[in-house]
Amino acid sequence: MADSLLADLLIGRLRRDGSVPLQIQIANGIRDAVSDGTLKASAHLPSSRTLAAALGVSRITVVTAYRLA
Repeated sequence: MADSLLADLLIGRLRRDGSVPLQIQIANGIRDAVSDGTLKASAHLPSSRTLAAALGVSRITVVTAYRLA
């Protein structure tokens, strides 16, 4: 469930205009989702490959975002 929920939340937020790096946007989106209760702090995050494919970004972008979140 967290897989599709997180991807759905992030897809609507990502701005690919280059003003804020995607990994920062993803990390901020994860933190915001936990802070506002949309995503439980104990929820398992999707694998980096799964989330990268869902968002249409590289896996390293997601790996970096997970480290920042």
